[in-house]
Amino acid sequence: MINSLLKNTEKISYVLNQTNLSIGVYEYNTKMKKVRYTDHVPDILSLDTNELREVFNDYKLFQKYIDKLRSNATDERVYCLEGKTNKYIKLEEIVDENGGVLGVILDVTQETRKRIQVESERDIDALTGLYNRRGLESRLSEMLAYPQIMKHSAVVMVDADGLKKINDEYGHDNGDIYLRKIARVLSSAEGQSLVSRQGGDEFVLVLYGFDSDEELMSSISDLKSRQDNSTAQLDEDITVKVSYSLGYCKFDGTLGYQDMLKIADDRMYENKRSRKEERR
Repeated sequence: MINSLLKNTEKISYVLNQTNLSIGVYEYNTKMKKVRYTDHVPDILSLDTNELREVFNDYKLFQKYIDKLRSNATDERVYCLEGKTNKYIKLEEIVDENGGVLGVILDVTQETRKRIQVESERDIDALTGLYNRRGLESRLSEMLAYPQIMKHSAVVMVDADGLKKINDEYGHDNGDIYLRKIARVLSSAEGQSLVSRQGGDEFVLVLYGFDSDEELMSSISDLKSRQDNSTAQLDEDITVKVSYSLGYCKFDGTLGYQDMLKIADDRMYENKRSRKEERR
């Protein structure tokens, strides 16, 4: 069926156009140099004339294009077109016994943007712009289904030191400034990370995607080096030291997220106690 479906692309394009949906179909195999496609495909992929000619005149180049598109996954089989102002594509492919490929693509930009907005309002902490507890756990559960994404990774528990004192001395508005500063410090961690505010003065980072344990530990060491080396400008006359305690637990495939979080939390409190003793 795949070998014959697109022999008359005009008819297929006509049928798809009657649906009033932005749907495109393409086909290629190793015996045909060019990729066959229906009318909507170039528009859905936002390809100009030169890009269209280059990509579809050689199925090998088209395969590379699709592989690159898949690297920008936002959800299962939903991908963001790089550099195309948040345009989102859904892609499905069927491969027959002879290596022929039939693909269907849909422009799902409107639906995806609505979903992202709903998830943002539900999953983002309003004060810091980080994930909240629910947002982090939802995103992490998606990622854990793909071990190749996680690679060398760790959960890091962080507690903001001295927040109560700042609230008491300078007011809660300045306490909020202090928390936002810590959020910025944590968000600048080396490598890929999910950063969340769990509530109050507690934060959680998931560091992931490192190619080696050494690279992962370098990122954690960088966070440690900045525990007492940043400042927050509360107003024109008040500058305070930004301080936080942290503990971590590496992903090893044997523990669930909640167990790792408990270990990281225990280690964070050990770090807090030891740092207090050092200051005495």
